[in-house]
Amino acid sequence: AYGPQNKTPPPAGIPAPPLPMFVLTAEALVSLPTLTFCFSSQPLFPPALETLHQPATYNHMNSVVDVTMYLTLALHLAVGLSGALAFGSAVAPNVLDSLPQTAPVLAARLGVVLAFAFTFPMMIFLCRMHLR
Repeated sequence: AYGPQNKTPPPAGIPAPPLPMFVLTAEALVSLPTLTFCFSSQPLFPPALETLHQPATYNHMNSVVDVTMYLTLALHLAVGLSGALAFGSAVAPNVLDSLPQTAPVLAARLGVVLAFAFTFPMMIFLCRMHLR
C-alpha cells in the first residue's frame, strides 16, 4: 500500500491520493490549551471598560471585542495556513521542535514559558479582583 500513512510514493503513472485538509487526532488536541489561552482575554474586559471615556457602553465594548477576536482569529488562521501550505508535514506539531537546537531557539522556548508563566496569573488576578 502507498499513501500518506506510510510515506511511500505511488507507482509511476498513478496519482497520489489527496491529503486531508483537517485531521483531528490526539496530537492535534495538544494545541487546544494554547488556542484557548489565545482567546481568553475576558478578564481584561472590566478594567478596559473602566478606563475608557464615556459613552463606552457594554454594547460598544462587545462590538470592539468581537472585531478584535475576529481579527485575532484571522491572523492565527493566516499564519497557520501559510505555514501548512509552505512546509506541509515537514513541520512538527510544536513549531519550535522543527527548529535547530541553538541558543536563539532555546531563548524562544524560554520566552514562551515566561510569557505563559507571567500572563496567566495576572489574568486570574484581574478576574478575582473584579469578582469581589
